[in-house]
Amino acid sequence: MPLTSINVPQADDLNKVLAVVKCKYQHGFLSPSLFNLTKRQVDYYAHSARILGFLDRNLNLTQSGINLATTSMPMQLMALAFRNSDVYQEWESWSLSSGKTMQGHANQFLTDYFSTANIPRNQRLSNNQQGTGTISRRAKTLEDWYVRLC
Repeated sequence: MPLTSINVPQADDLNKVLAVVKCKYQHGFLSPSLFNLTKRQVDYYAHSARILGFLDRNLNLTQSGINLATTSMPMQLMALAFRNSDVYQEWESWSLSSGKTMQGHANQFLTDYFSTANIPRNQRLSNNQQGTGTISRRAKTLEDWYVRLC
């Protein structure tokens, strides 16, 4: 299955991703007031938890999410989930075929991938001419996750 923009996280604070999963486990729901965040921010963190397999499409906890919420080693579970995610797998494949390391090259990976992927235009990521578009922001998230989890 090709990678689309929906598979690339935009929430770079892994502690907040963990907090969303724990909140869902403890309260059964997500509310911006529980996090002192906007609804949009909570949605980003919940979406990242979904990318990692901790929440399903309906934002219900998966077994992995329950495991994450109850473990004493959450970053190890998050690291495993990241390495098993579609975006990590595509990035690693790109790294091997391009001869470039993953770390420090997320922007180039996303640029290369989405400029050649056979997917509809509305499912692609892009940058503006100043290089400050979606690719740059999502690449920063991937780099942050890589440093913390790999």
